[in-house]
Amino acid sequence: MGTQTGAILLYSVVKADLQSKMDEGHDDAVNCLTWDESSDSLFSCSTDRHIVQWNLSSGKVKHKWKGDSGGAIYSVCLSPNRRNLLSASRSIKLWDIETRQAIKVFTGHGTEVTRLLCLSPRTDAHEGLPNGVEGAADDDAFYFLSAAAGDRLINMWCSNADRKRDKSALASFSLPEEPRCVDAWLATTATVDRRNLLAVVTREGKLHVYEYHLNGCVRLRLSTSAVSSPPLGILVAIVSGSD
Repeated sequence: MGTQTGAILLYSVVKADLQSKMDEGHDDAVNCLTWDESSDSLFSCSTDRHIVQWNLSSGKVKHKWKGDSGGAIYSVCLSPNRRNLLSASRSIKLWDIETRQAIKVFTGHGTEVTRLLCLSPRTDAHEGLPNGVEGAADDDAFYFLSAAAGDRLINMWCSNADRKRDKSALASFSLPEEPRCVDAWLATTATVDRRNLLAVVTREGKLHVYEYHLNGCVRLRLSTSAVSSPPLGILVAIVSGSD
């Protein structure tokens, strides 16, 4: 859990108690955390403009670098291949974790980007990957979603690094008001329901459900459906793969 002072608190779910406190990485509010279980790492971003990779075993900073020179970093997201990291500030940056160098910049939003969501590819290597995207390698390219402050659009992007800068999203989901919570279900070859679903809770507490198809750089109108909330407003929605 990130705090306003820059500390990160790790709680034990089993013991229901504080396990450790990591407070040597940030000097301002921690805005987002993302895990990497494969390398015993935790990534954090902050209003102090920095990204930190933590060693969970020692609780110490493994790497720290400036993610943006002009503003806060609001979200980080680990790629499915665990080799790249996305960060969101005034623009979206794709980082090489090993070198901590930005390899691509996405600039499709007019305000600060506040939310990122990576979409893992299907288990079948020939389905669900960015087909039709020139230069995309099957083991590296992935789709991701972004949302920005005061923006009624959720953008979908492809991470392929054949260009250093991308100004146009593959597709956009239009909402009646700003999104507050975003989650997605990406179907696999083993899934009974093969639909790809996006769930969005807006500022007014309404739930909107979108069905979409990942087909690379093809600008087609996506079929969507919207579901209004019950009298009690919805704050969070998670898309489940169960029937």
